[in-house]
Formats: sequence, C-alpha cells, structure tokens
Amino acid sequence: MKISEIQNMEQNNINCCYLVKEGIFRRAYERSAMLFSFQIKAFKLIKRYIKCAGQDIVYLGFPDSALGEILNEAKGKGYNAEFAIGRQNNDIIVIRGFVPKGSLREKPLVDFEQWKSDIPIVAADKETSIRFELIIEKIKNYPVANKTPVESLEFLSNIQKEINEYQLKLYT
Repeated sequence: MKISEIQNMEQNNINCCYLVKEGIFRRAYERSAMLFSFQIKAFKLIKRYIKCAGQDIVYLGFPDSALGEILNEAKGKGYNAEFAIGRQNNDIIVIRGFVPKGSLREKPLVDFEQWKSDIPIVAADKETSIRFELIIEKIKNYPVANKTPVESLEFLSNIQKEINEYQLKLYT
C-alpha cells in the first residue's frame, strides 16, 4: 500500500484503527497508531520524515504472527476487528469501536497534532543502512545461474531470515 493511500485513509480518521500488512508485519500509521497505543497496547512509536509524502509520519509495527494475540486483546477491551471491505489479500484490518456509537464527540480525547509533535524523529541509522547494503550486495553477487533450485531457495530463505530478525529487533 502506498503512503499516499495511507495518508488519505488516516486524514479524517477519528474512530478506528487500520492495521496495514507490510511483509511479515502489521503497521498502524498516524491516528491509528495513536488510538492503538492508547487503547489497545503500547508499542514503540517511530516517527520518520517520508520524502514522497513530504511530511513526518508516525507508525508502530508488530510481527504478523502476533496478530491473533493483538486482536484477542482488542476484542477483550470491547473493540471489533474485521478485514477492510474491497481490499485484496486481507492487507488491512480495521479495528472499530473507539468512539461510542451515537456519540457526538468529533475528536479523540488527545489532540493528534500535539501528540505527534511530542514524538521524536528517528533518523535512519548508519547500522541499518550498512546492513541492508550488505544484504543487497549478497543478492547481487549470488551466482544463481550456477546454483540448483534447492540451493537458491535456501539462500533466499537465509536472506529472509536475516531481514526478519533485524526488523524484529527494530520493532520490539
């Protein structure tokens, strides 16, 4: 999902949390991240300047493997979760119920812009850049023409494991 689509989805969001699937992770952006961290479970919040969006974006993430536990926790607190209608591959889960039905309240209890401004920007660190450059080099230099399909699959599996382990360290 493109960041522009996420921005459009989040722009007027006041009463639900969108969990967007990205690889093996689920992410909540902007207002969804605020509602999720206050009402469901506190996670590490990340704020980065996204060049193509032209602004700072706040998000949180967790492994997709933890989704069942998260949804159970949300349901236990009275929220309803469902797959977004009209989306393919179940890439967005919507958690509803943050504003009571029939409520005239139009804004969440906390001002989103104030909340967002209080989160420090996380710059891409040198270690991350170096690590991913090394992974790209490994892929570029892998002699796939001289390897069997099983060897290539094993190589790809090891690359995925390396990326997943590193991302897990970033988000927990």
